[in-house]
Amino acid sequence: MLSRYDKKIITITLSDGSIVSGKAEVLPSGYALDTFGIGKECIRIQDMYIFADDIAKIEILGDEKKRIDPSCFDDLAGELLEGPYHLIDILPLQVPADSEGQYFKINRYFLSKDSIVALKKRFVSLLLKANCYYDMYVSFD
Repeated sequence: MLSRYDKKIITITLSDGSIVSGKAEVLPSGYALDTFGIGKECIRIQDMYIFADDIAKIEILGDEKKRIDPSCFDDLAGELLEGPYHLIDILPLQVPADSEGQYFKINRYFLSKDSIVALKKRFVSLLLKANCYYDMYVSFD
C-alpha cells in the first residue's frame, strides 16, 4: 500500500509524533525481511527506514490536488442530492400495462435478500478496484 508514495517528496508523521520529510523510496516486505528480519513494507528516506506500522500519517508535499478537506464532502453530498438524477430500473424498457408476463415475480426476485447481497458484493468489488486509483473516505454516519 505504500507504493503510491514511491519517488515522491513526502512528510511522514510517526506514531511517536516525530516527523520525517524527504524523497521516499518504497521497499517491499521481502527487502525488509532479508535486511531487518521484519516482513513488512517500509519507506526509506535518506538513511532512515520507516516501517508501515510506525506511520501515523503520510502527506505528499507539493501535490495540492491530493490534499482533500473532508468537510467538502457535506457540500458535495448536498449538490448530488439536489442535482439531476436518473431512475435505473432492472428492466431495460417499461413493461406494458396489459402485459401478461411475470413482472411481479421478477421484481420480487430482484428485491430478495440474496439478490441484494449479490448486488452489494458487486458494488464493493467496484469500489475496491477504484480505490487502487483514487483515495476514498468511508463514513458510517
